[in-house]
Amino acid sequence: GNMDWNIVIAGLGGIGFGSLVTTGIQLINDNRNKKINRIFEEKKTAYLEYIKIISESQFMPEKEGSWKRTTAMARIDLFGSDDVLDKLEIVSSIKDGDLKEPLKNLFKAMREDLKTY
Repeated sequence: GNMDWNIVIAGLGGIGFGSLVTTGIQLINDNRNKKINRIFEEKKTAYLEYIKIISESQFMPEKEGSWKRTTAMARIDLFGSDDVLDKLEIVSSIKDGDLKEPLKNLFKAMREDLKTY
């Protein structure tokens, strides 16, 4: 954890390595945070795009609506959590049933996934 690094840095501080190591670790953490932010943004965009498409696609010709939903789902396939993918599978397998509950579960999974970042 971070505690160990602080001890190491404190120890090295006396030798003059301290600032160098600190800078190095900040760079590593920066990149990690950037990566995490990037993944969060991708997920959020994919989820919001899907939600937008499922409402809009109801007013499109069947083929076009189906294609847009498939494209939106493909993005979720790339970035979504396993739980979101499971719930998405359920939603997309329902043809003429009531989608209210499955969609609620899907949105909850999306929310939970985004909360972990």
